[in-house]
Amino acid sequence: MQRTEIASLKQRLKELCEQAEKNDEPALEAVNSKLYYAKKLLSEKEKASIHEILRRNLVELDYEKDAVKMKEVIQFRSIKNGTAPNAVFTSKEKAHAILEDAARLLLIFNTAKVVIEGHTATPDKLLDSWWYTIALNRAKAVMHHIEACGVDGSRLHATGLPGNRGLGVHQVLIKVVEV
Repeated sequence: MQRTEIASLKQRLKELCEQAEKNDEPALEAVNSKLYYAKKLLSEKEKASIHEILRRNLVELDYEKDAVKMKEVIQFRSIKNGTAPNAVFTSKEKAHAILEDAARLLLIFNTAKVVIEGHTATPDKLLDSWWYTIALNRAKAVMHHIEACGVDGSRLHATGLPGNRGLGVHQVLIKVVEV
């Protein structure tokens, strides 16, 4: 192939990806997504509901990672190792708004089973059972909140992944494992 043909193909691929983004479709590499194919099977009314939820800009569907991605990290109050490992939202109102939208998506994808992962930014030398507990408790706090919004608890599983066992950052993720 000549350079002009290659450049033309690259430009066309870029245009297709941009068009897919505008149509709320995943990039080409994400077409193996469970969420993407489950969305294709939804009614037009359910798709419109998803669009309305996503327009609030609190959550998004991450087709590459099969996840309900929170646009903002839910913050928890800082606590010290050795104290009671309670997971308390810094802003309950903000957390509620984000998790309510996540729950609404899970209610539309009514057969989806998810794992809610609690991660912490714990250095290896400090990693002990307390950090596993706080990571798990943060995941459970998110899970209980989603359950309180109407999602059947049998579809939700919480796990704690502190430090290098997970992402090494303070964050909670909602991953779809089955649809």
